[in-house]
Amino acid sequence: GKSSKFDFRVKIIPDPIGMVGPSKGGRMQSNIFKAQDFLRAELQNFDFDARFSVTGATVYFAGAGFANSGSVQTGTITSGSLAPIKSKIDLCKPGSTVTFDDLKVVGPDGRSRTIPPVSFVLF
Repeated sequence: GKSSKFDFRVKIIPDPIGMVGPSKGGRMQSNIFKAQDFLRAELQNFDFDARFSVTGATVYFAGAGFANSGSVQTGTITSGSLAPIKSKIDLCKPGSTVTFDDLKVVGPDGRSRTIPPVSFVLF
């Protein structure tokens, strides 16, 4: 038969936000931060359950616990696991600041995205 044209709307999957444990940034208790093993990327207020995988980030450590080492230390992760930077996380204490920058994620569409940084000020 004949084919006909049919227009339909496509819902674009928005960018997720980075989260460590229950927090998406801001103030966080140092003991709760230090107990976390993963960084994850989650959608907020979206109609469907679309999963994202963290594929990399540069992590900056500053403030309390890092003042004697030249003030800012960096680390790199290549997945959602925080294991590669665990030695630096162990140095964190109240007054430390941890920033996950250049956060790269891959969504269900297979597209790689860079999402906004997320920072934690530990107390």
